[in-house]
Amino acid sequence: MASALITITVDKTSLHYDRETISTHVDTIITAIEEGHLNPLDAFVHLKYINTLTEAARKKITAQAVAEAEKHGKTFDHEGAEITVKGAAGKWDYSDIPEIEQLEEDLKALKYLHRQAAGNKDGNNTVTRGGEIVEPAIYTPGGQTLSVKFK
Repeated sequence: MASALITITVDKTSLHYDRETISTHVDTIITAIEEGHLNPLDAFVHLKYINTLTEAARKKITAQAVAEAEKHGKTFDHEGAEITVKGAAGKWDYSDIPEIEQLEEDLKALKYLHRQAAGNKDGNNTVTRGGEIVEPAIYTPGGQTLSVKFK
């Protein structure tokens, strides 16, 4: 992949970076953690902060970037990347259809019943009012993660 140099000049201040330099910096952080020279929690928080800033910036410029990309066609190469202009997924709204709302409520109640059956630790089966045995749902715990909120 080409390592395009990006130069941004704002108010006589120039920022220069390229993909290779960014990758090298990230690799240096990982190596420093693996070798015990950098606290992984410190790095995690700082990288999360960088991610928060870049995501916010990306969201602010998406419409302008799409407008610029549309000038170049559907798929094209730019700055060492293949860019494809495509429509985002649409969304169906079922909120005014009582039958679907009722089925969703029924499904929610059914899932709750099966979760309850899974919590039955005494070895007895959970049975519905109609006498049917409720199969317990299977719970798979998620891994540990970190939530970071900046003040």
